[in-house]
Amino acid sequence: MREARLNPGLTRLRWLIVAGYAIAVAWLSLEPALGRELGSMDKSAHFATYLTFAVVAYIATRNNRQYLLACLLVMLFSIVLEFTQKMVPGRTFSLLDMRANGVGVLAGMSVALLVGRQRTRRLLVFLAPSSSYQLPPASGKPLPAEAGRDGAETP
Repeated sequence: MREARLNPGLTRLRWLIVAGYAIAVAWLSLEPALGRELGSMDKSAHFATYLTFAVVAYIATRNNRQYLLACLLVMLFSIVLEFTQKMVPGRTFSLLDMRANGVGVLAGMSVALLVGRQRTRRLLVFLAPSSSYQLPPASGKPLPAEAGRDGAETP
């Protein structure tokens, strides 16, 4: 399947979204008071957080091989955060949290792969409409050449 053309700015934007999400997850995971506030919803929060993380990673990657690597890194990230919580007052290490994180990543992978790359990237086009991102046609035929600024065809 032919990969859609992306401008470098959009590629950076996709990875900035992933990095921003990772920073938010790390901050929330290491916030001392938050662990007590979640109570019985703790495992659901872990599941939903990492399901979303897997979908965000899917949008940022260009192919399934990159996506698998990204999801493995998300799992490693969750394990490191869980062990780091042992050192934060008011937070504890939990194998059940790690399991909820892993199940969330697997569920996110399933959702992303079922929905498909084209539909998940439409969300990114919606969020960044000024980009020069082009979706491949559904027919699988090559994209027409883009018109340059001077009106000439560019490859």
